[in-house]
Amino acid sequence: MYTPNFPVTLSRIFCRSVRIGTIVIALLTTCLAARTQHVLVRGIVTDSLTGNVLADATVSLFAMPKKELLGTKTSGRGNDGTEEGVFEFGKIAKGNYMVLVSYQGYARDSVKFIVKEKDSATMNFEIRMQLLESSLLQVVVQARIPPAIVKNDTIAFNAGSYPSPPNSTVEDLLRKLPGVEIDKDGNVTMQGQKVDKITINGQEFFLNDLRAASQNLPADLVASVEVFDTHSEKAKMTGIKENGKGKTINLKLKKKVPAGYFGKAYIGYGGSLKSNERAGGTVVALGSYSAGGNVTRLDGPTMVFLSGNTNNINNQFTGSEHQNGAGVGVQTMNNLQLNYRDDWGKNLNATISAVRSYNNSTVNSQMSRQTALGDSSILQNNNTMTQNKSTNYNAYGIFDYKPDSTTHINLQSTFSNTHTINQILNTVSISTLKSTGRVGNNYISSLGKTDNTLSGMDNSFSNTIDFSHSFPKKGRQFYMNISQNYSSQDQPASLYSLLKNFDSAGNSSIVLVNQQSTQKNTNSSYSGSASYVEPVGSRHLLDFSYAFVRTNGHSDKESFDYDSLSGEYDIPDSLSTNRFQNYSTVQTLAAGYNTTEGKYQFQIGFAGQLTILDNLNLVTNQDLHQQTTNLNPRASLLWDIGKGKNMYITYFNYTSTPTTDQLQPVPDLTNPYLIKLGNPDLRQQLTHYASIRYAAFNSKKSRNWQVFFIGDYAQNDITTASTVLSGGVQEIEYVNVQGVYHGNGYLTYGFPLGGQKNGNASLSVHGSYGHDISLAGGLENIAANAGVGGSASANFHLKDKLFIDARAEINQTYTNYSLMGSPPGQTLNENYVCNITYQLPGAITMASYYNLQVVGSQAALPSHSVSLWNTSIFKTIMKAHCELRLSAYDLLNAANSFTQTTGVNYTQTHKTNLQGRIFLFSVIYRFRK
Repeated sequence: MYTPNFPVTLSRIFCRSVRIGTIVIALLTTCLAARTQHVLVRGIVTDSLTGNVLADATVSLFAMPKKELLGTKTSGRGNDGTEEGVFEFGKIAKGNYMVLVSYQGYARDSVKFIVKEKDSATMNFEIRMQLLESSLLQVVVQARIPPAIVKNDTIAFNAGSYPSPPNSTVEDLLRKLPGVEIDKDGNVTMQGQKVDKITINGQEFFLNDLRAASQNLPADLVASVEVFDTHSEKAKMTGIKENGKGKTINLKLKKKVPAGYFGKAYIGYGGSLKSNERAGGTVVALGSYSAGGNVTRLDGPTMVFLSGNTNNINNQFTGSEHQNGAGVGVQTMNNLQLNYRDDWGKNLNATISAVRSYNNSTVNSQMSRQTALGDSSILQNNNTMTQNKSTNYNAYGIFDYKPDSTTHINLQSTFSNTHTINQILNTVSISTLKSTGRVGNNYISSLGKTDNTLSGMDNSFSNTIDFSHSFPKKGRQFYMNISQNYSSQDQPASLYSLLKNFDSAGNSSIVLVNQQSTQKNTNSSYSGSASYVEPVGSRHLLDFSYAFVRTNGHSDKESFDYDSLSGEYDIPDSLSTNRFQNYSTVQTLAAGYNTTEGKYQFQIGFAGQLTILDNLNLVTNQDLHQQTTNLNPRASLLWDIGKGKNMYITYFNYTSTPTTDQLQPVPDLTNPYLIKLGNPDLRQQLTHYASIRYAAFNSKKSRNWQVFFIGDYAQNDITTASTVLSGGVQEIEYVNVQGVYHGNGYLTYGFPLGGQKNGNASLSVHGSYGHDISLAGGLENIAANAGVGGSASANFHLKDKLFIDARAEINQTYTNYSLMGSPPGQTLNENYVCNITYQLPGAITMASYYNLQVVGSQAALPSHSVSLWNTSIFKTIMKAHCELRLSAYDLLNAANSFTQTTGVNYTQTHKTNLQGRIFLFSVIYRFRK
C-alpha cells in the first residue's frame, strides 16, 4: 500500500510556484521595459497634377520587411462624417512599415516609414497619385456609355445614368427606369408585363422572391439592369425561345466589386398618436417597433444572403423607408430568410433558399359595389373586420450539373407549408336601384351580418428534371423533361350568417345559415416531354417535340347545420356537401422551324394538342367526359433594324383548364351575398395572344422610345353568370362564352435632364379596349371597356446633395353594357408621388415622401382622396457606418386607403384602414468588408 509523503509533496509545489512567479514577473518587467508610445499614422490622397483629393482610395498598411498585412481602409468620402481623401491607422508601435495606395485610373503608389520610440503622437503623409496614360481613354469611353441600349429582346439600362442617394436599394434604382413600375406590394412590371424573376450576373439566387432582391441589395453594386423575356429551362438548353408573357430582370454587378460581405442591422422604437376622450385629445401610444438586419457575402461563385426582421408597423421600415405605402390594416410580421449559391466541385453548382414568415393582420374595410343587371342595378355596402394569422415555410433548390461539355442536367425542387386562421365579421346592406331614375323605385332589399371562421393547412412540393445532350454536329441536340407536383389543403370552417330580405312592397323574410364544414382537396400532376433539334445550314434549326401531362384533382366537402335541440352541428347539409374528382390528360405533338442569328430571326411552328377531361361527382355518380382537339400555331420575328432599333413580333395560343373550384357543383357560402357555384360542364379555354414591341435608343442624345402592343382573343372564355335571388343576393355560376377579346398599347419616351448631368425623365401613355361578356338573369351582357392613361416621371439630382424623384399618373376607364337599362360605368384614378432627399452639412440628411391618391366618383359611389406623407432626418456617425434616424409616417394621419376597380359587370370602391401617424427612432449600423 502506497503512503504519500505530504511534506515532500508540498515543498515541491511551493518550489514550482516560486519558479512560475519568477518567470511571470520577469516577462512583465521585460514588456514594461520594451513598451513604446503608440503613434497615429494619418495621410491624405491627392491627384499629383490637379491637387484634388481622391475619395474612396484603397489604403493598405504592411509590416516590413515581411510585408505582413496589418489592415486596409479607404480614404474618406467627405459626405459621411469623414474628411475627404483622408485615411488613418491608429496605435502603431515601433517598427518598419509601408503604406500602399491604389485608385482606379491611377498608378499604385507606396510610402515606407519607420516609427521610433521618441516619435511624436501623429505622423502625417501626403500621397500624390499619378494618372495612368491609358486612363484618359477610359474616361472618354465611360462618358459615352448611353443610359440604355437594346440588343435582341434585351434592354440594358446603365445604372450610372440613374444616380440615387447613398444607401439606396435596387428597388429605388428600378423606379427610375423608363417603363418600369412598382406597386404598393413591391410587384414589378415593365410596360404592363409582370417581372417574375430577378437574377444576379445571369444566375438565379433569390428564388421566387423578387422583393428580397429589390429591397435589400445596394444600388451602388449594380453596373447595369437588363430586362428581357423570361426563358424556360428548355429554351436555355436548346437555344429555341419559347413564347411567354413574363419578364426577367438581370442585375449585372460592377466588375470591380471585391470579394467580401456587406449588410446592415437596425432597431427602432416609437409610438403612434391615438385619440383619447378622457385626455380630451390625442396621446402617444408607445409600442411601435422594427428590428432586423441582413448580410450578403459575394466571393466569386459563392453568394450567401441571410436576413431577418420583425415589426408591427406594416413593414414600413426595414433599415430605411420604402415607397410602397403603408399597406392595409394593422400588421405584425416577422421573417427569416436564407439564400445560398456555390459551386460544389467543377461540374455542379447549387442554389438553395429557405424562408419562414409570419403575419398577423387586422383589417377594417368598407366596400361599395354596384352591379349592372339590365333594368336595374344592385348597390352593396359592406363593413368588414378581418383578423388573419398565417405562418409560411418555403424551401427551394436548384442543382445544375454538367458532367462534360455536351451534357447538362438541372434539378429544381420546391416545398411549401402554410397555416392560416381567418375570422371575418361583416355587416351588409343591399339596395336595388331601378333604371327609371325615380327614387320611389329604389329600395333596401337585404340587411345582414356574418361571423365566419376559416382555417387551413396547405402543403405542396414539386420536382422537375431537365436533361439536354449536344451531339458533335453543331446545333444538334436532345432535350428531355420530367416533372411532378403535389398539393393538399385541409380547410375546416365555421359559417354564421343572418339575412333579412325585403321585396319592393316591404315584405321581409329571414334566412339563417349556421353550419360547420370540413373540406379536403388534393391535386397532383406529372408530366414528361422530349425534344429533338436538328440544324439545317449554319443558322437554321428544326425542332420536334412531344409532351404528356396528367393531372388529378380530388375534393371532399362535408357540411353540418346546427341542431338547436342537441346543441351540436349534426344535421347533414346536402346542398353544400359533395365529393368530386376531376382528371385531365393533355398530349401535345409539335414541330417548328427557327433562325437564331442574323438581322432577321424568326420562328414558325405548329402543335397538335389532344385534351381529355373527366369530371366525376361521387355523390350522384355522374361522370362527364370531354375530349378536345386544338391546333396551336406559333410565330415570331425579331428584326434588328440597326442603330439601336429593333422590333419583335410574336403570336401563340395557350389553353386554360378549369380549376376544381370552377368545376365542383357546390355553393360556396363563405360570402352569403355573393354565392359561387361550380359548373362540371365547363370546357377548356383557348386564348390567342399576339404582341408587337418596338424599341429605339439614341446613344448620342441619350433618348429612348419604347412601344408595345398586345392583344388576345379567347374561345370558350370562362366567365360568370349571375342570378339575383331573394333580397338582392347574387348567385354566380361559371360558364363558357364566345367573343371575348382585349387590346392594350403602351408608349414610353425617355430623355435626359440637363444633358444627363442632372438626371432623367420619361413620359408614358397607354390605352386599352376590351370586349367582355357575362350573363345576367340568363341574358348576355356585353361590357365594352375603354381606358386611357398617362404618366410623367423625373429623377433630378444636383451635385450628389439633392435628389428629387417625382411621378404623376392618371388613368380613366369607361364601360358600356349591352343590356337595356344598365347604367354606364367609369373610373378615374390619379396618383402623385414626390420623394426628396437632401444632404445637409455635418453628415445630416433629410428625406420626405409624399403620395396623393384621388379616386373619382362613379354613379352612386362617391369620390375620395388620400394623402400620405412620410419624412425622416438622420445623421451618420462612426465614419458613416452608423446612422441615427428619426422617422415619421403618415404625418397627415390619413387613416384610410382607397382603391377603385371594375369587373365584367360591376364597379367597386374599397376603403381600408391604415396604421395612422407613427414616430420611430432607430439606429442603423451598416458594414462592408
